[in-house]
Amino acid sequence: MVRKMRVGQLDGALITSTGLSALVRQVLVMEAPGLIRSYPELDAVREDLAPQLEELFDKAGYTLVAWGDAGKTRIFSAHRIVGPEDLRNVRPWVWKDSATMRAFIKATGANGVLLNLPEVYSALQTGIIDTIIASSVGVLAFQWHTNLKYMAKQAGGIVTGAFVIRNEHLDTLPKEAREYLDRVAGETEDAFRVHGRKVDDEAAVTLSKRLKVVNLFRAQRQWEEVQFTARESLVGRMYSRALLNRVQEVLKK
Repeated sequence: MVRKMRVGQLDGALITSTGLSALVRQVLVMEAPGLIRSYPELDAVREDLAPQLEELFDKAGYTLVAWGDAGKTRIFSAHRIVGPEDLRNVRPWVWKDSATMRAFIKATGANGVLLNLPEVYSALQTGIIDTIIASSVGVLAFQWHTNLKYMAKQAGGIVTGAFVIRNEHLDTLPKEAREYLDRVAGETEDAFRVHGRKVDDEAAVTLSKRLKVVNLFRAQRQWEEVQFTARESLVGRMYSRALLNRVQEVLKK
């Protein structure tokens, strides 16, 4: 999507944080491993950072029209995963364009398999990969669960997203059209997020009836150590120390 927008084949797109980070890498601070664990926390952080991030998107040549979510991430696998060390004995998928997923898998000491999104289903079928970290709604929609047996009870983070439009195209729209777009975006943004969260929660319930649910509580400390290592490894590359500290301060309130 991002590549097509850059060459002018698309004027806008609804994309997740992986695509957003290709435009403004700092957006990944909202998906720093282990940092934001609930929707209220995400809402608070996003409200605080939105003006700064939207300004960065504008400088990059895009207008961020509306924010959205794409569900809570969990570990799904053909094998029982309890602690980080278990990931070293499986073949986890790593989205080629996801800096956070790369950092997380590296922090566990596992050898991830780099693949693009369209390659995941066939890779699960052939055994090239047997473990994925994704939202429940994504796993269900792409039918990945048909090749998996287990899912984690606890979620590890939240996938953020947004609808963005190229400024070059937006500038060609009549004033009335732009005002209408702003109004509709404002009216539907909250409803869009609420619906997205509901759909993912429902997908998690559906999957819990088809897969065996694994409680990761016994290895909570080990997971937190991995998340900290991954989060720190992204400082200076994806987001600044100051931005990370700012998010942590918001979460303390």
